[in-house]
Amino acid sequence: MAVVRARNPVVWIRRILLAVGLLGVFSVGLLLFAYQFGKTGLDEGDEENLPAAQTGEGAVTAGEGFTFVHTIDSRPVFHIQAERNLRDREETTYLENVILDIFREDGETYRVTSKNARVNEATQEARLEGDVVVSGWGDLELEARAFDLQHGGQLLVSSGAVEFRYPPNLEGRATALRIDRLTDTIVLSGGVHIRSVDGAEIPMRLDCERLVYRRGESVIRARDDVFIRFGNQELKARALTINLLEDQKSLRSLQARFDVSGTARKATDFGGETRIDFLGESLELEPVPGDPSSRMVKLDGSDAKAAVLKIVDADGLGRAMRARYLESQMTNDQPVFIRGTGAPLVIDEFLDMPRPFPLRQVCADSVSARFLADGSLSQIFLEDQVELWNQDVYLSGGSKAELSIASGQVVIEGPEVELFSERGDLAAPRITYSRKSGLIRAESGVRASLEPGTAIALEQSPFGQGRGPIRVESDEAFYTSEPSSFTFAGGVRAWRGENLLLAEQLRADQAKQEMSASGGVRSLWFTTPKSNGASGEKQSIEVTADLLSYHRLDNVVIYSGNVKVEQEKRTLTCGELSVELEPNGQDAKEMTCRRNVEMVDPEADRRISGDIAVYTVAEDRVEVFGEQVLLLDSQSNRLEGKYLLYNLGAGTVQIRSRAPALPTP
Repeated sequence: MAVVRARNPVVWIRRILLAVGLLGVFSVGLLLFAYQFGKTGLDEGDEENLPAAQTGEGAVTAGEGFTFVHTIDSRPVFHIQAERNLRDREETTYLENVILDIFREDGETYRVTSKNARVNEATQEARLEGDVVVSGWGDLELEARAFDLQHGGQLLVSSGAVEFRYPPNLEGRATALRIDRLTDTIVLSGGVHIRSVDGAEIPMRLDCERLVYRRGESVIRARDDVFIRFGNQELKARALTINLLEDQKSLRSLQARFDVSGTARKATDFGGETRIDFLGESLELEPVPGDPSSRMVKLDGSDAKAAVLKIVDADGLGRAMRARYLESQMTNDQPVFIRGTGAPLVIDEFLDMPRPFPLRQVCADSVSARFLADGSLSQIFLEDQVELWNQDVYLSGGSKAELSIASGQVVIEGPEVELFSERGDLAAPRITYSRKSGLIRAESGVRASLEPGTAIALEQSPFGQGRGPIRVESDEAFYTSEPSSFTFAGGVRAWRGENLLLAEQLRADQAKQEMSASGGVRSLWFTTPKSNGASGEKQSIEVTADLLSYHRLDNVVIYSGNVKVEQEKRTLTCGELSVELEPNGQDAKEMTCRRNVEMVDPEADRRISGDIAVYTVAEDRVEVFGEQVLLLDSQSNRLEGKYLLYNLGAGTVQIRSRAPALPTP
């Protein structure tokens, strides 16, 4: 979109989504390990007192060794064996040094070992106590003070805190554990906490209230206050679901739901760090079908809260994208494209301070960013309701826009795009803005409004008389910041009040306070000769020429090439016209015509020619100089001399054979 120059803007977007993807992958490993690792650390002396049967009191039978297999429909459910046993009158068997194997539906086995156990053969239930260890998932081990085998061996439930470890780096604990044999599900609940051991290469942490691993469906779910940290990356959500492939190790997809937020930090080569933040209502990570090297990352907001991706570099320059939906494709850990949809879509650039300082902003209904093969950002495309703001300009009303990162150029198309800046306001169907050069180009029919102070050379010329903004229409317009200037080209029409300037090109340089026009120049402005007395009646002066230039410091307007001056009904033609202005810079003081001067006064029916003509506006008189000054009238009278004085107000003419000194050019 948008549109001070940010270093490679919007590269931050692909870095954020890349970090989100990596965070998702790390989260998968973390959660998978969370269900499959453990550490045991029960306090000594916490074993329950052995019942009387275990001490020999009330025992019916006692013996060495014990084995029991429970089956359903001739299929084994669990198998218990022990070194010693005691049996009481209530048909409860007390065991020592116990091994319990629970047979899963897939043919694999959970194994539980303990010091003691109570088995009721009638109910097919058992309680295992004392250094109870559960295994059966590779190196993963879970340990608790006691476990209950319930529902005919279908459930294994801890009766107290569970600790677990997954060598070599992970350990954790939970308040309770339940293993469901039928659904092949493990549930950790009541506060699940997983940590990497001291000295681990990458520190990691997982906290949640409930964690469910459905092995048969290859699904892991974490619920309530989910927090994951992997190295310098963090993810928070109220719910997290991870779908695994059949190998139970590779990621199929990841979904984080409800109040999703996260941060990733990356150290730079110079001791600083880059920080990436994201938040939304949901985060999804999915492989691209048929392309194992690619994946899609989606970050969604809600009606009440937009999805946000933000990156702050080591220098404190931050960029953020906000939208209803954000989506990116990553291939070989390089972004291919990013799409954002859902109004309002906003891209902000700012300085990261206690109170962020805004630099620029882009708004649209949708955005698409494309990247080069090396992962660097190439172009950004925006559509519908495009707006761009920075410290120099504000653009709005575009139906589409394209931002080229290499050139720093923004092209916005209408139907009507409006630009507002200190240099003036523009409206056109197409506007190009270059952040590097500060050049603004408007095309295909331009309307400009130059507020007071924004076009001094034009405003303080004779064509700027009056109040309010100076209006300009043309086919094209160009604004530059260094040097500060503007150019209008193609059918230029500039006016303020009654004053008008027409040309094919109009250019003004603010620094030099100069203005020029070319190509069919026609100007109309007004002055008040002193000869009009108290009436204050204005007289219009219309000048046409090939070229016009105005130098405010010299206080002179110069017309050249086929010059024609019309005042009232009189006309004056010559090769060049120099207009000396009053100190106010807007009223004409003296007008000097040179080369092939000819003046026609139809009311007096007079035609005058010479080399130089000087019109003193305040006195309303014309002086003509030349080697042959000629006066013709309707009576075919012909007067010649070297000097002619024509008092326009009184209508009198004097002609002399000798001329006073010529005026200095």
